[in-house]
Amino acid sequence: MQVLKYIPWIIVVILITLVAGYYWRSNNNLKKLLDTKIEELQKANLDIGRANTKIADANTLVDRLNNQIKEEIKKRGAVLSLYAELQARYEVEKNKVKTITKIVYKDRTIDIPAGKLFVKLEDNSFQEVKSLTYSYKDFRINIDGDAIQSTLSYKLHQRFRAVMVESKVPGGAINHYAELYEMGEKGEDLAKLKLEKFDVVKSEELKASMKWWNPKLDLMLGAGVNPDPSFIWTGDVGITFSSYGKTEDDISWRFFRIAAGITNTGISMSFSPVQYNVGKNLPLVSNLWLTPYAGFDFYVMKPHFGLGISVVF
Repeated sequence: MQVLKYIPWIIVVILITLVAGYYWRSNNNLKKLLDTKIEELQKANLDIGRANTKIADANTLVDRLNNQIKEEIKKRGAVLSLYAELQARYEVEKNKVKTITKIVYKDRTIDIPAGKLFVKLEDNSFQEVKSLTYSYKDFRINIDGDAIQSTLSYKLHQRFRAVMVESKVPGGAINHYAELYEMGEKGEDLAKLKLEKFDVVKSEELKASMKWWNPKLDLMLGAGVNPDPSFIWTGDVGITFSSYGKTEDDISWRFFRIAAGITNTGISMSFSPVQYNVGKNLPLVSNLWLTPYAGFDFYVMKPHFGLGISVVF
């Protein structure tokens, strides 16, 4: 029968744990909704140079890089945090540009056969045009050709300047913007290229995961009741063994806490199945843990159950 009077308090601890689990699940559902909204905010708008940004593992796209870059990344043990791919179009047209034409004559007089080009000289004789060359040159291209020989050669030497930036809004959405410009002879921007495709894959900087061995010490102040029932307060030092978060220090949940401390009646030991960092959702603080617990007071030889607030060392 002694065990029966502890059952209600055990149920209280179970209920607190279930409420914490429900809150965790609700947070995950809210995160999914926020992720959907963020995905909408990260869609492309090529007219202003905004990329279609995806949060994924950029390293899966390493095979798209040239072999030299891949080898260097592998050699240095590096990882990709961002992969960007864009396409742009630049169209320019020039009409009636001034060209240089050179005519070379054959030094003899002949009858005029069909399909040949001849010029009439001052002595009324005719000479065949064997070559009719032309050329054009500016900061973009050098062109040389021969109309008679039907040949054309050119050398393209355009220069471009690109700017790409990353921004992050308070809600977490990430955007990338790019602008490409053709540069003039003196390095000035002449024209902005029109983007046709701009996709970015960015690795999530830190992804939350379960860390089964991540011990942390903390101090807790709590309040609860024992089976009398009587109000009881407690202060203790505890250690947790597991956590869930982005890093070993940036964590949102801690698990399996055991502690030793004092109560207003004596010395106590306690166990907490789970702790949640409510400080992440509060202003001014970032390390404040909500801690449901079940303990045993060795002075009065009675269990006690309650809720505490703890701070990690």
